[in-house]
Amino acid sequence: MANTEKLLIIGSKAFTMSTEDWLIDSFAWDEVDKIKNPYDYHTLVISLLGICDDDARNNVEWNKIRSKLTVPKTWYFLKCRGTVIVVGDPRFYVPIEKGIKVPFSMVDRF
Repeated sequence: MANTEKLLIIGSKAFTMSTEDWLIDSFAWDEVDKIKNPYDYHTLVISLLGICDDDARNNVEWNKIRSKLTVPKTWYFLKCRGTVIVVGDPRFYVPIEKGIKVPFSMVDRF
């Protein structure tokens, strides 16, 4: 199991697969708090497809996302040969608090 490639999908309904070579876990946006440490995986896939409109994005608990994915930790993860794949269009704004929105790329800073 030491050479098992570990992949985490954030933003997809629960799908889990485990073989000798692969471990794949996925969590919907409302299950992000169940992820122990996203940086324990080799590859992070962030699927924005399920939150492609403002109504869906307004239902995401962004504070939980911010607690799991931060720019400094992600930078270190990438530096250590981890891979991050974003599926979907990341050019949207995230509600941080009433009346305040920030670009998705800056969500961990607030």
